[in-house]
Amino acid sequence: MPAGVIYPDWIGRSDILYVGDSESLGFFGDELYRAISSTRDPVTSQNLTVGSIWICGSDAEDWTNGGVSSCGARACDSDKNCSRTDRHASSKPVRYPGLRAYLEKVQPRITLIALGANVLTRPLPDFSRFYPAYFKALSQLLGEISRAGSLCIWIGPPQLSPLTKPLTTYAKFNRDLRIAVRHGNCLYIDSNQLSDRSYIQPADKEGVHYQKEGELLWARRTWPQLRPDLMELLYDSHALARYRNNRIPTQVLSRAH
Repeated sequence: MPAGVIYPDWIGRSDILYVGDSESLGFFGDELYRAISSTRDPVTSQNLTVGSIWICGSDAEDWTNGGVSSCGARACDSDKNCSRTDRHASSKPVRYPGLRAYLEKVQPRITLIALGANVLTRPLPDFSRFYPAYFKALSQLLGEISRAGSLCIWIGPPQLSPLTKPLTTYAKFNRDLRIAVRHGNCLYIDSNQLSDRSYIQPADKEGVHYQKEGELLWARRTWPQLRPDLMELLYDSHALARYRNNRIPTQVLSRAH
């Protein structure tokens, strides 16, 4: 990956900013990226522009101030040019800024977040201690998105291996994540019913990474929920822009699942 590619100046201004972790680095993210960028704006009828930044190992706390990844990254600009780096012996760590820098440069109408899997891979004692700090970081991210004038959709983590976390722990985290995201005026897509843990890679020690078929299945089940949410928020973003420009006194109403 050329130096600077993952930075917001390279990604450029886009209708949608898609931020994710290693779950989005593969077929899941690629499938959604293609679907979104092939979708027409419901008002202008122009194809949506999508800037994406997917960082392996990242989660909410990393995106508050930026972080470092040694296991892979991928970025795509608004013209569908993409570049990536994968984990191998000669890989150099990838440093990336916090979400605020991307919001300032990309100026997305909608920010799509797909995070939450990496915190679940923490060992249980550490996971429990870190739990409040995670949701504090999440709240900070949602606040930054709102202050940037962007609307928001959050895709929750897929089903995990029961060896990674007990099913009850995953269910509680998923429930708490939904509540926190909705409290931050962001729509939430629950991946529990959209993913299938039987597709987790047999050799994956973290118990969160899916085989190609599982990633595609997850993406294709997600898109029928994501598309109507995008359409609704795109209408809202046009209304919000008109309101800010004092053209019409339109109030944008937020909705949450």
